[in-house]
Amino acid sequence: MSITGCLSDFSLVEIFKFIEQGRKTGRLMICDLSPARECEQKCYYIWVQQGRIVAAANQLDNQGLISLITQLEWVSDRLINKLLQWCCPQGKPLGFWLKKYGLIQNEQLQQLFLIQIFQQLAILLKLRDGQFEFNQNVLLPEREMTGVSLPIGNLNGKFHRKSGSQFHQQEQLDYIFDTSLVEQPLSQSRGRDELVCSCGNI
Repeated sequence: MSITGCLSDFSLVEIFKFIEQGRKTGRLMICDLSPARECEQKCYYIWVQQGRIVAAANQLDNQGLISLITQLEWVSDRLINKLLQWCCPQGKPLGFWLKKYGLIQNEQLQQLFLIQIFQQLAILLKLRDGQFEFNQNVLLPEREMTGVSLPIGNLNGKFHRKSGSQFHQQEQLDYIFDTSLVEQPLSQSRGRDELVCSCGNI
């Protein structure tokens, strides 16, 4: 099932409210239809689970979160790719595995999530002419997910700011971790070399 419309008829605030109140799961796609984009349409994607936002990206290549982590130089691209190859069966967010093997801590996952979401929001705030599609028949992108979630309705207040406003990661937001991320972490004494061994010669 998919729902489509124009931002001229339904605001993002109304769309977010619909998703949260209906506890919807799926992908919201918003495409920029401004005249400057006539030759190259740009779309942005927000994934939700039971009314909570779990990921956001501007492409569908499953590389957004990995790219952000490597840009911050927290984990190398090579190590992440080996981790995905050897240690990460499907069914869990990428953030779960990064935390499980001691590569990233809870605070870093929270920071990644906020950067990931607000990077897209900063653009959507300025969008005046666009089309949206909400599709419930899609799989959640595990490689774009930190395991952190936020009620999508909590974002509505952000849209009342001026378009030039900056978002601050210290803002009090009702984000929570997926329960799978609360599992006991590996011993702090286990270094990355041990991780390499446990993952099959990464």
